[in-house]
Amino acid sequence: SRRQNLTIVQLAGGFLRGNENQRVVASFASSLGAHCHTLPVPTFVQSVSTRNRLAHEDHVRPILALGARARIAIFTVGSVEANLPVLPETTFCAHDIDVLGRRAVGDICGRFIDKHGRICLPDINNKTIGISLPDLRAKEQKLLIAGGEDKERAILACLENGYANRVVLDYATATAILQRQG
Repeated sequence: SRRQNLTIVQLAGGFLRGNENQRVVASFASSLGAHCHTLPVPTFVQSVSTRNRLAHEDHVRPILALGARARIAIFTVGSVEANLPVLPETTFCAHDIDVLGRRAVGDICGRFIDKHGRICLPDINNKTIGISLPDLRAKEQKLLIAGGEDKERAILACLENGYANRVVLDYATATAILQRQG
């Protein structure tokens, strides 16, 4: 349903090819009649200095600030298996890919986490544009929407470590998560 005075803000730079992330956020905002703010930057960049420069540009800084101040976050988790093959070679070296393949259970807004919800590679985290995990954790409402066998470990890590306090899952994924905990 349409809402008054609603603003939708993209929480992380674009991960998908082209500007698909921006289109998804804009479509969601449009369906609610909301104001939309997208991040016209990639999720991962080559260096910390590039990340810092982009994050402070006039067309990016206010959007990151809106995301950090937002009361509600709606997000998903990424699958390591699906994301590793498409990570940019300019940012991720073979060693990074190997470490992520062994340690990461998935990503939250581009932040690769292990089963304890900790950042896997601080160097990559420092080159990631988007909401920080502490800022996400501090939100009043954190709605995780995800599903699929390849995301179960990431969903569980997200829930067990305070990154979400609401969740929308398909039946098979919810059942598998409950079985992992029991």
